[in-house]
Amino acid sequence: IVKLARAQASKKARQKLYALLLLAYISVGFWALYMLEPSLITIFIKTNVDRTLLGHSIPPSVFYALDPLFIIVLGGVLSYTWTHLARHNKNPSFPTKFSVSLLIMGLAFVVLVIGTLFSNSDGLCNMLWIVLAYLMFTTAELLISPIGSAMVGQLAPEGREGRLMGAWQLFTGFAAIMAGFLAQFSVTPHHLPPDLAAPVYMGAFAKIGGITLLLGVLAWVLTPLVKRLLKHSS
Repeated sequence: IVKLARAQASKKARQKLYALLLLAYISVGFWALYMLEPSLITIFIKTNVDRTLLGHSIPPSVFYALDPLFIIVLGGVLSYTWTHLARHNKNPSFPTKFSVSLLIMGLAFVVLVIGTLFSNSDGLCNMLWIVLAYLMFTTAELLISPIGSAMVGQLAPEGREGRLMGAWQLFTGFAAIMAGFLAQFSVTPHHLPPDLAAPVYMGAFAKIGGITLLLGVLAWVLTPLVKRLLKHSS
């Protein structure tokens, strides 16, 4: 991307690509955490969450369905909100939405820490904490996922949209690798009782949440820089 930016004839085209690169790096932090849902968090739900409802045990995979459910519920609300704000020239910028998505994601892991802290005597967390965390995960996703492709199309030089879309997907691949490393924070011996596994998960969620909040603050600090690049390139 840097090589492509240096090859551009106009300053505006170069600034667009540098802005895209900064936003792509920010997105890696988000997607790495988002990809923990089907791995680390699902295992946590299986071993350390009280999944009993009306005398029936809810399978861990059912909780993963909360994400598309909340997307359906929140998608229309956020779509209306962005349209309404855009009508009044108050729609948050790409970098602002990126940084806020990371902050919300970090707070979702803080929620998991609190839920684990208030586990019952058997070390099982109340499932309502999981529902709240998934609500926050989905909100963060809706702040970054739908605008990613549109952002690439807006910032890419003419004729380079396909290549840069591939680069954007490659950053997502890097995030998947990072998610694998982050999941190692919660490795526990096989068949470890929930009450002993709970502190391990709580420590993992605290580390991941702390890192995410720091990334969110960093992204927020970089937001004015990216906005200047976008403003000068418009």
